[in-house]
Amino acid sequence: METGGSHGLSVECGNCYSKPRTPYYQGLSLPSLPLLSVNQPLISFLKIGRFDLLEAVAKPLACTDFVRVEVNRPREELDNALARGGITEIPLTDPQQLLEVEKLYEKGLGRGEASSIVLAQQQGYELILDDKKARKLAAARNISLYSTSDIIIQNIKMGQLTLAEADSFITVWQSMGEFPVSCKTFRDLLS
Repeated sequence: METGGSHGLSVECGNCYSKPRTPYYQGLSLPSLPLLSVNQPLISFLKIGRFDLLEAVAKPLACTDFVRVEVNRPREELDNALARGGITEIPLTDPQQLLEVEKLYEKGLGRGEASSIVLAQQQGYELILDDKKARKLAAARNISLYSTSDIIIQNIKMGQLTLAEADSFITVWQSMGEFPVSCKTFRDLLS
């Protein structure tokens, strides 16, 4: 039962429990972070060693503490991105936020998705999200959404990535059992 990180609840990771931690940024005001990522898009980019493609979207990136807890592989890459400021972790500590996370969890979302939706709605952040059910719930709350495909297409248009490189990711993701995109080639999504 994973219940988040820094908001006073225990976190079960396999056979161990980690104690709640005090965030290093407690008491600091966070900058405006308009683009939140959920665990699956983060994992998809981290697994292919291309976190830079998320950073290239020219918006500050953030994830909730729930998302950070859910990212088990490749954890080291996420920790490195957090340490160098490529992404910021935002804890949910407000009891009302936590209650809303649990309500969405009861509707079948993961806590990472649920916490990201709650924070995005409350703060007006945009969200990178691939899960269809989560996207539907987020859209119903008028949250601006991006997908893994949107991030790839934006990088192609910006010249950060060639179509051939982008298409190679599809094969790599499939070989890893990841399916963050449904197209056979990103050419189909270019307009």
